[in-house]
Amino acid sequence: MISETYNQPNPPPASGKLSLFDSPSNRLRERGLGGEGSSPIRAFALFCLLVAVYFCTFTGQNLSTDELRLVDAVHSFVKFGNLELSYTNDLRPYQTLPDNIVNLSLDSEPMQVYATAPLLWLATKLQGVGLIHAAWLLNVLVTALTAVLVYLYGRQLRYADNVALLTALLYGLGTYAWVYSQMYFREPLFTLFALFCAYGLERWRRQLELRRFNLIWLILALLALAGAWLTKEAGILLIPTLLLVLLPALRWRWLALLVIIGGVLIGGALLYARLFPSLRLASAINNATSIDLFYFPTAVAGYLLSPGFSVWAFSPVLLLGIAGVVILWRRKWWRQLSIPLVMLLSYVLGYATLRGSDWYSGLGWGARYLLPTIPFLALWLLPMLEYLFTTRRVGIIAVAVGIIAHSIITQVLSVTTPIKAFPNYLYNEGLALGRDVLPWVDGTWNPLYLPHLVTAHQASAPTEIAWMATGAGVVLPLCLALALLSLLALSTTSRRLTISARSFSSGLSTFSKLILLPTLLLTLYLGLRAIYVDPRYGADNPSLWTALDTITNQSRAGDALILDNRTYRPFFMNYYRGDAPIYVLPNPPGEVLEPGKPPDVISDLPEEQAHPYTQIMLARIAKLTNCWWYVTEYTPFSVGRNRATEHYLARHYYAGSTILNLSDLRLIEYSPISAPPDTIPPLPLHRADVDFGAARLIGYDLPVPTAHAGEMLPVSLLWKHEGWAQGIEPFDYSVNVSLIDAQGKSWAQRAEAPLGSFGQMSTWQVGGYYRDNVALALPDDLPAGTYDLWVLIFDWRDNHPLRDPYVLTTITIE
Repeated sequence: MISETYNQPNPPPASGKLSLFDSPSNRLRERGLGGEGSSPIRAFALFCLLVAVYFCTFTGQNLSTDELRLVDAVHSFVKFGNLELSYTNDLRPYQTLPDNIVNLSLDSEPMQVYATAPLLWLATKLQGVGLIHAAWLLNVLVTALTAVLVYLYGRQLRYADNVALLTALLYGLGTYAWVYSQMYFREPLFTLFALFCAYGLERWRRQLELRRFNLIWLILALLALAGAWLTKEAGILLIPTLLLVLLPALRWRWLALLVIIGGVLIGGALLYARLFPSLRLASAINNATSIDLFYFPTAVAGYLLSPGFSVWAFSPVLLLGIAGVVILWRRKWWRQLSIPLVMLLSYVLGYATLRGSDWYSGLGWGARYLLPTIPFLALWLLPMLEYLFTTRRVGIIAVAVGIIAHSIITQVLSVTTPIKAFPNYLYNEGLALGRDVLPWVDGTWNPLYLPHLVTAHQASAPTEIAWMATGAGVVLPLCLALALLSLLALSTTSRRLTISARSFSSGLSTFSKLILLPTLLLTLYLGLRAIYVDPRYGADNPSLWTALDTITNQSRAGDALILDNRTYRPFFMNYYRGDAPIYVLPNPPGEVLEPGKPPDVISDLPEEQAHPYTQIMLARIAKLTNCWWYVTEYTPFSVGRNRATEHYLARHYYAGSTILNLSDLRLIEYSPISAPPDTIPPLPLHRADVDFGAARLIGYDLPVPTAHAGEMLPVSLLWKHEGWAQGIEPFDYSVNVSLIDAQGKSWAQRAEAPLGSFGQMSTWQVGGYYRDNVALALPDDLPAGTYDLWVLIFDWRDNHPLRDPYVLTTITIE
């Protein structure tokens, strides 16, 4: 059975000599190494110290598209209260959705979104703080909190304060948990919930042993378990470990209870899969019958034994825990010995079984799927560090210090070198060798391609650390100041000092504790402001800032921002704070994406050039919005570009004025009303028959006979080219449509090339009909009344009209 007193330190031997298998906790206290001061203060100081270190290596940039999808859902949740993927809809294949839904919603557990929402909401209220930068701060805080929990867990297991503190520091700085504080994956948050659940159950069980029937810690533990479940589908793998923490003794009746609980959990999982079939855990459960065990041996070996992927390879300090296991075995502290082991085996076997060929976990540093096991494995360090604090065996201390230094250096190397340097190196190596050099094969077992060696070789690659990438050198002294104050708050006053020196040291420590919280907040705020202008997000492009200011100042309720493709997505995700929703369109098959490479679809028809998803998506957005702000990097003068999506918009909707026409960015307004068909018949509802010399105006359609100030007024013109009138040279003339009051003042106009800039008149065929769909943006201060709608053709070189304006109709503004 599992001992109930495994955590009670054994008294030191009568001889006074301490062996590896004795508990030196009492001796630590005798030597003053047990730590002084309240645990909460030291826990907070530990948190601040690790935040200072993590923020110093903060990247604030995504590694994978999975991270982008999560932060996209955070945007939607903070602004609109849903989890719709507006920025990243192109990263998921389109599915049939109800008519009132534009995009897919997040298809993974949402707790990461909910946890990040306060940070992103606060960033929207603080000018000079990037939204993605703020979201990326989550795992910095979460990883530091997890280290604090390791410290508290060690104290709960009755280890001396400094032993628990050093264990927490080694977890935070000597394992690859540090690396994942740079990223936005869900594993760090899941790890925090998992460890807190185990810690809460540990505290509740101890209260039961003391016959204190308090449910607070049990409730907190269950809430943490729910949080873990809502963070990642792997929450089900926690159950064996948590039951081991909870059970007072391992007897046959408890084994029977385990079987019953397991049956209930399996039934609950099946019900969960029925109720929430779109979530990943439900999908895994529903597909359990098709599990492929072909990769099971490869995954288990990779997780536990490989030199290029195992938890020991990426966190060498955990090897000291093997000595801790021996100590625990000799002391017969079975529960503390078995909890990390069961946790490790649960996740190794679980992921090796459920993930199949995806066992490698993609981009990252080490086995990302096993990150939740790391703080549990760190608990094995407690007895070994306890021994190291008191032993005088220099050889053992030297070996331990060497392993610790190697582990910390490994993490420093990984956080200062871009993670992508490793897969990029293997890719280039494969090109040179004429074969694939794969991370999950060569990078896992081949000594020539181990991540540590490759990363060391690539250490000179440009860093992704935010303050270095942005030149914000002020971040470093801010972090150093926070770290120094944290160390002062953690320090204890030595009894060997004189009274005056002890008084000064105590006062300095007290002062540091008082200003620690404001220093932490100030460091994070000033640091985020310092890296705000981030060139990795396009912040060095003045055109983007001009567009952002224009949209922010001129957009109204009911507007939507549509990005032509993903080119400018990073900028708007990090800097756009407006209320109008943003939608990113997928790359159209009819677009030239690479100069010199033909598009996938070669056609002159915009319906065939545009992406099918775009056509459905725009029709749905049109039902929900009044005006579109279309952002594209292409111009009519972009060499070799078809502008396929813009062509489709000009054909099926109403193009307004080009608000910005810069060399690398255009901002165009559109009225989201469906335009008439581009076929003859039918003819326009209103006939005109006016010859402008370059083209004849056959008629027009006016979908909105009355309008309101602040709205878009759509007009569809039908032109017929009958050749060039005498005295008019063939040229690409422009069309002006204006709203004129009784005094002749122009209140709104669009003066650009026809057909949304795709109608070059010099190329029009004699006898051809051409639909020109335009829209006027009516100003907010437009007085109610009647206005004339004018149209004319003019030469944009000198603004000379080919003939007098023609009054199409009278418009009533209500």
